[in-house]
Amino acid sequence: MRIYHGSKKIVSMPICDQNNGNSDFGEGFYATWSEELAREWAAADKNGGFLNIFEIDTEDLKLLDLSNWSYDIRSWIALILSNRMICLSSSSAEKADRIIKDHLPDLDDADIIIGYRADNINFSTVMAFIEDRITLEQLIKSIQNDDPGDQVLLRTPKAISSLTYIETENVEGLYYSKRLKKPCPGHLLCREYDLLGELTACIEGSVPDLSVDSFLHMFTVSGYAGRFESGDPEVIYGLSGIELCRKVMEACGLYSTEFPSRLTLDREDPAYRSGYLLASYLRERGLTFEDVISYIPFSRFRSLSEDPEEESTKETFDIIDKMLYERQPSASRLQTRRKRLSLSQKELAACSGVNIRTLQQYETGAKDINRAAADKVAALSKALCCDTTQLLEPVT
Repeated sequence: MRIYHGSKKIVSMPICDQNNGNSDFGEGFYATWSEELAREWAAADKNGGFLNIFEIDTEDLKLLDLSNWSYDIRSWIALILSNRMICLSSSSAEKADRIIKDHLPDLDDADIIIGYRADNINFSTVMAFIEDRITLEQLIKSIQNDDPGDQVLLRTPKAISSLTYIETENVEGLYYSKRLKKPCPGHLLCREYDLLGELTACIEGSVPDLSVDSFLHMFTVSGYAGRFESGDPEVIYGLSGIELCRKVMEACGLYSTEFPSRLTLDREDPAYRSGYLLASYLRERGLTFEDVISYIPFSRFRSLSEDPEEESTKETFDIIDKMLYERQPSASRLQTRRKRLSLSQKELAACSGVNIRTLQQYETGAKDINRAAADKVAALSKALCCDTTQLLEPVT
């Protein structure tokens, strides 16, 4: 029987800890029966990867097949919860503990575990179930409709020794990335805000020697901020706050921190609310982390989150707008947005039909864009892929 392993590496002699830890089913060598799925794993970005092909003899191996509907799907959920780093409210943590206690399968004799892959969407759908945002029936329907494919964990030396290496094929980058472009289910649409809340709560709760400002700089330097801003589902839907925190720190050379397997969250706590506020402000205003954290310390976001009833969201955003305007008076929103998209003034003028001289005057403040003709602002916003309000300057 053929079995496939897709990754960035040529693997001819697999070992039990081939994965990077913190994986769905625990330590071991991850593969799949599906060649298409393995190619997708190999080609998760533009650089591509490798499809490693093996033959496997399962005759003397003990298989635990959690994708078989004779198993309660909560057995699959329990296994994931027992291996992944997760962030949960106290009530959700109690539910997770009950599922693990009641449904975690006996793994002692299993050489191979087979089960649905908990990729970006499926992992977040599991978390939505744990947090009571969807029912068990909705979770099952979501997984059936999504058809995520099975992953196969070879977890014992006996299972590894049953493999015979055949060959390795090159896989072109992004060729098999169709799943990354699938629309996100409605119950996950605000996940990016929630993830940043988890991230800031994780820093305050688990990494006391590191300030959130320092971490957000690392977040930008590591490249994960850019992936977050672009809506990369592998980051937003595939990682918990603890997992993302660990990846950022490791990308910047910090490996010593011991992260908890679970972080219990209070979503009314300022540590969480401040990250949620930052994410929602960036998305609403069309800005990047670098646009904001270079000028406003994170402590200001935290202070605005101390009393959730004190200001409305609009009033809070207006306060942040004013702080940003005072600290960055020379950078208009129009200029910031244009540079973010790497457009020259000449290119933007050509795309929007707005005279380049007029465009320059709007950017420098020689002309007030707030008083510009509606059709000009609409043309600029269309060319810059944003809402008209994201180009108007805050009133001081």
